[in-house]
Amino acid sequence: MPLYANFEETHNAAEAFLAGNIFQAFDFCTQYDGWLLTHLCILFEKKGMLDKPVYANLEHGETIQMGCLEYFKIVYAACIKNECGLWKEGFIYLLSCGKIGKEAIHEHLKLLDIEDEHRLKEVAEFCVANDMKEEGLALYEKKATACFEVQDYRKAIHYYELAENQECLDKVLIKIIQDYSATGNLIDVGIRKSYDSTYYKAYNYLLIMNEHMDNLDYTAAGDKLKELVQWVNLPQFVLPIIFQEGVKLVENKECRLDADTLLMLKKIWKLLQRKEPLDPEFDTFLDTSAITLSRALDRMTE
Repeated sequence: MPLYANFEETHNAAEAFLAGNIFQAFDFCTQYDGWLLTHLCILFEKKGMLDKPVYANLEHGETIQMGCLEYFKIVYAACIKNECGLWKEGFIYLLSCGKIGKEAIHEHLKLLDIEDEHRLKEVAEFCVANDMKEEGLALYEKKATACFEVQDYRKAIHYYELAENQECLDKVLIKIIQDYSATGNLIDVGIRKSYDSTYYKAYNYLLIMNEHMDNLDYTAAGDKLKELVQWVNLPQFVLPIIFQEGVKLVENKECRLDADTLLMLKKIWKLLQRKEPLDPEFDTFLDTSAITLSRALDRMTE
């Protein structure tokens, strides 16, 4: 018997029952009437007439043995989920079947439409609440990865948060910072939970500094830059971006950076000079910015 049945109304189980072919009738019911199937199964079990085990074939080729009642609960659950849309009721039936029921839920989850975000969250929450947290978080992660692939970073961050996947959160933040370096646009992804990742800290510094610059508050932007350049654990890939932002503030006449900040920018400049060339345009920028920094430092001593 197949573990997941096709419910087209193609057989009349009654004939098999009348002929005394009980198990053949049950098998026909998997294609005809799931409701009748399960309740007849309960009746026959109470009468002690279901002493024969059922062997079910799994997708990966394994054959497993289970009780008749378990088997027909699984079939009925698939029926009310697929035909009636009663996924929660179906999953509750499956949870009453122990390990094999959870395996069946796992197979159903593979077919879940992750574009339906309301249903996705409902199913994930159900899994988490019913000792299937790993499966629930995996649904969030699947949705997050799909969002990341189409560059919907806000949603990717949201679902990776729900999936409790900090490594993938960092992956998104790194990509956002890299895109910012290329485009000059830094999006606010709206992280709400407490999150102390190194990459989030770098992103947050840049975000706040940009907000100050957009609001023409160059003093506050300069203060945030100072905090950033003095940060001991500053990720190395962020250095070119920090340096570019710093030079913008140095060139802004309304911003007054102190000597310590200017010296830290010069230190970053030296580090970038020692690295492999990034691109000809950036190399030219490094050459001209060296003059800008030197003049700014000279003014500090006048």
